[in-house]
Amino acid sequence: FRQRIWKWNFFVMKISDKKRGIMKVYEIEKILNEKLQKDLAMSWDNVGLLIGAKNNEVNRILLALELTESVLQEAIDKNINLILVHHPVIFSGLKRIIDTDNSLVYSLIANGIALYATHTNFDMIEDGLNDYFAKLLGATKITSIEDHENCRLLRIFEVPSISGVQFAKKIKSSLELDSIRAVGDLQKEISSVGLVTGAGFDYAELAIQNGADIYISGDLKYHQAMELKEKGILALDVGHFETEKIFAEAMESFIKKNIPELNTMKLFVSENEVAPIEFV
Repeated sequence: FRQRIWKWNFFVMKISDKKRGIMKVYEIEKILNEKLQKDLAMSWDNVGLLIGAKNNEVNRILLALELTESVLQEAIDKNINLILVHHPVIFSGLKRIIDTDNSLVYSLIANGIALYATHTNFDMIEDGLNDYFAKLLGATKITSIEDHENCRLLRIFEVPSISGVQFAKKIKSSLELDSIRAVGDLQKEISSVGLVTGAGFDYAELAIQNGADIYISGDLKYHQAMELKEKGILALDVGHFETEKIFAEAMESFIKKNIPELNTMKLFVSENEVAPIEFV
């Protein structure tokens, strides 16, 4: 009889916690693994729960492109329990984790803050980062294209007919940018756009093969640019950070639409997203 009462009280406490927006790290991990389709991530990627005590309670989540000292301090100041990022803080093997090394990993552990990363899987899924970016640019029809490795990073979407130069201005206005880099004939009329956020210029030709009039991504290298120019391909290098700085708002939108279990949580969009490169 006592065991039944204990089980019932535990069940009631669990329901009460969820109503108050409190969950355990392992519960959130399970939900995110499913909703963000963790298994879609590319083989070289490192996604999922990277740091944290699985039985710790969570009711405040910070959304950020990546973990930096300023983002970590923001999390501490706001009493955040879990940080949800795009770029994994751990990619290769760590040799040591010591407080005197100014280690972000050590600081997370010391402050009891968990960290979950969703990278290439969030680029691929419906309503993920690439779809959010496309909609920001007024996409009317979005198609995901599969590459030779069965990855669906590439998006092709339609926009009202516009010149390349006017479309570039639209991107600058939408992302509040002063400049972007361009290759090709900007006077060309376009209506179909290829896109991969981040560093995605390896997908430029696949985009053109699938009907794109223009291609958008970041981190365009010199020899890639020359090759695109020689082939008559119109492309815009918007920047790696610049195409992904909207991650936090994209994730907030995704959670509100697709993860009702987390809508009782207090979600914070980071106020400390800073580009690592400045133009002088």
